[in-house]
Amino acid sequence: SVTYKISVNTDFLNVNFIFPLDNLFKPKERFIPEKEMHMRSKRIYDNLPEVKKKQEEKQKRIIIQSNKLRVENFKK
Repeated sequence: SVTYKISVNTDFLNVNFIFPLDNLFKPKERFIPEKEMHMRSKRIYDNLPEVKKKQEEKQKRIIIQSNKLRVENFKK
């Protein structure tokens, strides 16, 4: 690999800096399929606290509703 080497000399300090080529810092351009992007976005969205809370409330409503139906059936 090709690098740039810069030396700094002062009266009491000798420092060497080595910088790799700029293109080594650039991330590779990767092709990510659209389906994979959607899956990743959905996974991140589903882990949000607001969304988790909403899902829990929905589950609670379903349980309450089913319990009400059971009570009605039991009364008959």
